Amino acid sequence: MINFIDIFLCAIAELLGLLIVSSGESLQQNPRRGAIVDEIAGLRKLLVSFGKYGFIIHYVILENDVVILRVYHGRENRPR
Repeated sequence: MINFIDIFLCAIAELLGLLIVSSGESLQQNPRRGAIVDEIAGLRKLLVSFGKYGFIIHYVILENDVVILRVYHGRENRPR
Protein backbone atom coordinates (compact mmCIF):
# COMPACT_ATOMS: atom_id res chain seq x y z
CA MET A 1 0.00 0.00 0.00
CA ILE A 2 2.75 2.46 0.86
CA ASN A 3 4.45 1.89 -2.49
CA PHE A 4 1.23 2.78 -4.30
CA ILE A 5 0.87 5.98 -2.28
CA ASP A 6 4.50 6.94 -2.95
CA ILE A 7 4.07 6.37 -6.67
CA PHE A 8 0.79 8.30 -6.71
CA LEU A 9 2.27 11.29 -4.84
CA CYS A 10 5.31 11.35 -7.14
CA ALA A 11 3.04 11.33 -10.19
CA ILE A 12 0.97 14.22 -8.78
CA ALA A 13 4.13 16.20 -7.97
CA GLU A 14 5.43 15.63 -11.50
CA LEU A 15 2.12 16.73 -13.01
CA LEU A 16 2.11 19.85 -10.84
CA GLY A 17 5.67 20.70 -11.88
CA LEU A 18 4.79 20.36 -15.56
CA LEU A 19 1.69 22.51 -15.09
CA ILE A 20 3.58 25.31 -13.35
CA VAL A 21 6.40 25.27 -15.92
CA SER A 22 4.00 25.28 -18.88
CA SER A 23 2.02 28.15 -17.30
CA GLY A 24 5.22 30.13 -16.87
CA GLU A 25 6.31 29.39 -20.43
CA SER A 26 2.91 30.49 -21.73
CA LEU A 27 3.72 34.02 -20.57
CA GLN A 28 6.05 34.30 -23.58
CA GLN A 29 2.97 34.54 -25.81
CA ASN A 30 0.97 37.02 -23.73
CA PRO A 31 2.97 38.39 -20.77
CA ARG A 32 0.47 41.11 -19.85
CA ARG A 33 -2.41 38.73 -19.19
CA GLY A 34 -1.56 38.37 -15.49
CA ALA A 35 -3.24 40.68 -13.01
CA ILE A 36 -1.25 43.66 -11.75
CA VAL A 37 -0.17 43.29 -8.10
CA ASP A 38 2.02 46.42 -7.85
CA GLU A 39 1.88 48.82 -10.78
CA ILE A 40 4.94 50.84 -9.73
CA ALA A 41 7.16 47.77 -9.33
CA GLY A 42 5.58 46.09 -12.38
CA LEU A 43 4.71 43.01 -10.34
CA ARG A 44 2.07 40.75 -11.88
CA LYS A 45 0.47 37.46 -10.92
CA LEU A 46 -0.75 34.52 -12.93
CA LEU A 47 -3.15 32.04 -11.33
CA VAL A 48 -2.49 28.35 -11.92
CA SER A 49 -5.51 26.15 -11.19
CA PHE A 50 -4.61 22.97 -9.33
CA GLY A 51 -6.60 21.37 -6.56
CA LYS A 52 -8.64 23.47 -4.17
CA TYR A 53 -6.31 26.48 -3.86
CA GLY A 54 -4.00 26.41 -6.88
CA PHE A 55 -0.76 28.31 -7.21
CA ILE A 56 0.23 31.88 -8.02
CA ILE A 57 3.20 32.85 -10.19
CA HIS A 58 4.59 36.31 -9.40
CA TYR A 59 6.56 37.83 -12.26
CA VAL A 60 7.74 41.05 -13.87
CA ILE A 61 8.20 42.05 -17.49
CA LEU A 62 11.64 43.51 -18.24
CA GLU A 63 11.83 44.82 -21.81
CA ASN A 64 11.28 41.63 -23.86
CA ASP A 65 11.75 39.15 -21.02
CA VAL A 66 9.42 37.69 -18.41
CA VAL A 67 11.17 37.08 -15.10
CA ILE A 68 9.40 34.72 -12.71
CA LEU A 69 10.17 35.83 -9.19
CA ARG A 70 8.37 33.23 -7.13
CA VAL A 71 5.67 30.58 -7.17
CA TYR A 72 3.30 30.55 -4.19
CA HIS A 73 0.74 28.02 -3.02
CA GLY A 74 -2.74 29.58 -2.99
CA ARG A 75 -2.92 29.54 0.83
CA GLU A 76 0.60 30.87 1.37
CA ASN A 77 1.07 34.42 2.67
CA ARG A 78 2.20 36.63 -0.20
CA PRO A 79 1.98 40.20 -1.49
CA ARG A 80 -1.50 40.78 -2.87
